Amino acid sequence: MRLAFQTFKGEIPRLNPRLLPEGAAQTAINCEFASGSLEPLRADVVANAGTGIVDFYNHNGTFLTFSKRTSVAPGPVATDRIYIMANGEAPKMRIMPAGTEYPLALPTPTAPATVSIEVAATPNEPTYQTDQLGGPVLDANGNPIVLVEASPLPLDTMVFVYTWVSIFDEESLPSPVSYPIDVTEGSTIRLAFPDSAPVASRVNRKRVYRSITSATGTTDYFFIKELNAASGAYVYDPAVDLPQEVLPSTFYDPPVSGLEGLTAMNNGMMAAFKGKDLYFCEPYQPHAWPSAYSLKTDFPIVGLAAFGNALAVLTTGQPHICNGTAPENMIMDRLEINAPCVSAASIVDMGYSALYATNDGIASISTGGAEIVTRNLFTREQWRAMAAANVSAGHYDGAYVFTYTDGENARTGMLQFSEGPFFVTTDTVASVLRHDLTSGDLYYATAAGIMEFDLASGAYRALTWRSKLYDVLSYTPFAVLLVEGEALDETPAFSAKVYRDGALFHTITALNSPERLPAGLGRTWELEITGKVRVTRAVMAGSVEEIME
Repeated sequence: MRLAFQTFKGEIPRLNPRLLPEGAAQTAINCEFASGSLEPLRADVVANAGTGIVDFYNHNGTFLTFSKRTSVAPGPVATDRIYIMANGEAPKMRIMPAGTEYPLALPTPTAPATVSIEVAATPNEPTYQTDQLGGPVLDANGNPIVLVEASPLPLDTMVFVYTWVSIFDEESLPSPVSYPIDVTEGSTIRLAFPDSAPVASRVNRKRVYRSITSATGTTDYFFIKELNAASGAYVYDPAVDLPQEVLPSTFYDPPVSGLEGLTAMNNGMMAAFKGKDLYFCEPYQPHAWPSAYSLKTDFPIVGLAAFGNALAVLTTGQPHICNGTAPENMIMDRLEINAPCVSAASIVDMGYSALYATNDGIASISTGGAEIVTRNLFTREQWRAMAAANVSAGHYDGAYVFTYTDGENARTGMLQFSEGPFFVTTDTVASVLRHDLTSGDLYYATAAGIMEFDLASGAYRALTWRSKLYDVLSYTPFAVLLVEGEALDETPAFSAKVYRDGALFHTITALNSPERLPAGLGRTWELEITGKVRVTRAVMAGSVEEIME
């Protein structure tokens, strides 16, 4: 009789140990299987010391820390700007690395410009009949005879608006419309601006626009002049300041206060939500969130995740998928699956899908739909005992790393999807986890500060891997055990324990050397490997010759 352990995988907690597939484990702690062998994870290290950290964001190696759950996204316009939203707070823009912060909403003029005629043009004079000497020819009543009547000057009715413009070329909503003014050709108009930009705002200019009505009756506002923000008045000469481009910011509503879940998307878009309302910014204009782009869900929104041109909208009820290449053509479909999101912190962008915690397990959502991917890993009762509502998660080397509870103890586990999914537990105790897209690293917050998970240059952890329970159906002896591999530390603390019929039978502490087992028969057999070692194969057999087969 011979038992060979040549493939190593993680746990499937819902299955009876006898029913586990080949290579699956009853226990897998601090284990890594990417190379096909059994290896330990490496130790976590402090990346940024600090206390009281509830959330954080890594911007090019600089950690920003927050005292509440916060969503942060890099801007689509410039690499030195990031955008921040925290529940209950007004959205902000931060300039890096200086750290200067501004309200994301750009101030808007609230008072219309006042307008008046500065210089009125002189009307055209009539043309009179003259005699040979150039004098006027009079009619019977003694009045000069008019050959051409005086013609009125062309008349146009205009209204004006103005906007505020920031040092970053953001443009606000327009001011209220001025009173109409009738302007004759050759006249100039004086505009006075009663409204001033708030002190310490990023506004440094104003732009003035005038109305033009087309032959079809459509009125648009066209740019005529840019002024310094402090300019209180401006004289408009229609012959000099010719109309140019149409006002772009007519519908640039500022973001509503209390937006959260900020998520960057393709094509310069960003999305966020408040309650049941989903909002999109104007492409490449993160300060502008037109209300016309908003959509509404049936249930309160918990969080968002973007992949490709799609946006997953996860709610307290059914999830939704939004598809589109621009905010004005986003279409939202509700998925017919009962998979409410129970933790915003559990939502992780995995590339072309997102994973998140539900009442029944971890769900995967993509453009193809949604499903519970841990249905074959955990029973409903097992999952509920892990306190799904408190799950925080991150992405690491293709694995979904998440927090859970084991009774009273806080734990961090991994869902590994190669040939899986399989479950691996770790000795990490995390609160909030954040994946850094640029480096591929995973960070998490603890009482000691921000830690980097499984640092490539870190010391090896001690792993524990326990095989499935092998029921050999009849009482059988095993005489020899060989574990092949290598020590990864000067003190690897390696041991391989053989369990017979549920009790510890024998322990070996040497790698790459066949070890004799005590005599004895057993019906069920298990192997548990511990230590800072890399194991490529383990074999239990009735003789040394069988081991070498």
